[in-house]
Amino acid sequence: MRLLLTLALFAAAARAGELRGRVVDAHDGRTLPSVEVFVSAQASRGSAPPPGPQETGPRTARSGPDGTFLIENLAPGAYQASFSKGGYEARGRPSRSFEIQAENERASLQVTLRRSPVIAGRVLDAWGDPAVGVTVQLRQWRSAQGARQLQPLQTARTDDLGRYRMFDLRPGGYLVTATPPAAATGPGDILYEMAPQFYSSAAGADEATTVAVDWGSTLEQIDFELHEAPPTLLLGAARDRTGTTCAGCQITLDTPGGLIFGIQPDEEGAFRMRGISVGPGRILARSRSGGVAYQDVFVPRDRTAEVALQLSEGLTIQGRIELENPPDEASAPQQETGRRRGPPKAFLRGPGVRLTRLPPFSGERYDARSVPDDEQAFQIFGVPAGEYLVTANELPGDSYAAEILANGSPLADRRLRIAAGQSALTITVRAAFDGGAIEGSVAGAEGSETDLAVVLMPANYGGAQGYEEYSGVRNGAFQFLGVPPGAYVVAAVDRSQSFDWAAPERRALLYKAGKAVRVAPRSTQSVEAPILE
Repeated sequence: MRLLLTLALFAAAARAGELRGRVVDAHDGRTLPSVEVFVSAQASRGSAPPPGPQETGPRTARSGPDGTFLIENLAPGAYQASFSKGGYEARGRPSRSFEIQAENERASLQVTLRRSPVIAGRVLDAWGDPAVGVTVQLRQWRSAQGARQLQPLQTARTDDLGRYRMFDLRPGGYLVTATPPAAATGPGDILYEMAPQFYSSAAGADEATTVAVDWGSTLEQIDFELHEAPPTLLLGAARDRTGTTCAGCQITLDTPGGLIFGIQPDEEGAFRMRGISVGPGRILARSRSGGVAYQDVFVPRDRTAEVALQLSEGLTIQGRIELENPPDEASAPQQETGRRRGPPKAFLRGPGVRLTRLPPFSGERYDARSVPDDEQAFQIFGVPAGEYLVTANELPGDSYAAEILANGSPLADRRLRIAAGQSALTITVRAAFDGGAIEGSVAGAEGSETDLAVVLMPANYGGAQGYEEYSGVRNGAFQFLGVPPGAYVVAAVDRSQSFDWAAPERRALLYKAGKAVRVAPRSTQSVEAPILE
């Protein structure tokens, strides 16, 4: 028996394979040390991972000074290796597939990693001296479900020489802002000696210069020369919903250009803001107890603007998610990738609803999660007046939001307008289960080292149905579930890139190069998605 066991162990060891490889810089070809290598077994659809040591978890290694790495004791089967190094691939993990075969236990990979872009520069104050402690921020236009928002992505502060540096970026176009610190001259009183600005010397996002970077690029002269702040003065007072002074309120002034100013009132609820931007804006006040107030204001040059804010509870939105003919738990099919399938009762948390404030002011978000029971009810508290985009998320994997209603009326393009003083609002989301599925592979994914994602876009982007959806790519395959019946375009994109689908030129590229597909109720469509360059 001992001899048989020894022979079995010897045979298993003889079948164990190894992965060898080398990692190099994609731009200059030099070898890269200290690259983290992660290897995990790949299971084909409907099968378990290959037996062997990998069942204990992913295998790891680190490349040596010459960029080489070695992972041993791999049983025959399919694997995926991913690679990570600071300053490369925007902190992502590009992956490569390989196979250990019984007749050839060795596999080798030659891996290239791309250097992440860098944006750096210097900020000078209005008198030509280094501006210390200035907040420099990268922003980017993003579209989600048809709403375009200017999203902050990375922030840095200038050092004693006025310098800043932002790294591990993704390729794309960025707007860069420089915001000098405000001087707190007393309780409830701030002064901006220098005006914040977009690069280069722009007062708002619409006039700003887009800074474009690609893999391996370093832009080191994105410099700012700040100007003296305009002679503006905004006086205000805030009272809580109980009528008492709101000393603990947080006051923000939001401008259409994308600049935001903040202050906390004094003990009497009064505040004074000097040196803020000239033009229209919206003052928003919030208290710790949940009160909210807002007021539109115009800040003139050389004259005083005044506001009086009376906080109230804000609007409480009642709602529910109606599931039309959901499948029972026994008959619900199970998915392999993407969103979860199955009836809502099987979830620990229910579907959710999000309200996103639309431009010209900042995209505040209000979220609610329904209770996973027969009612699927939810509440959203303290919502101020304004225009919002309403979206449903975390619906069961094979369902979709067929209709969203406000007080019984369908929302056109899912836009919701809340009037000042509105006292009641009910939102109903009707989720249907007759959606189809789109699945397939990415053309050329096997030879590509790019970390890919697949985008699904309706042919009618401005319609009332849902907008873009994304799927990860695993083993070259992707899957979308709960797709509303209709016409779509499918394409694969570099996950590291930012695609602003609200921009007409981006959509034109997708519709021109993407693959058209039509989804019928309860049908599955197979498609090969092209890679957008």
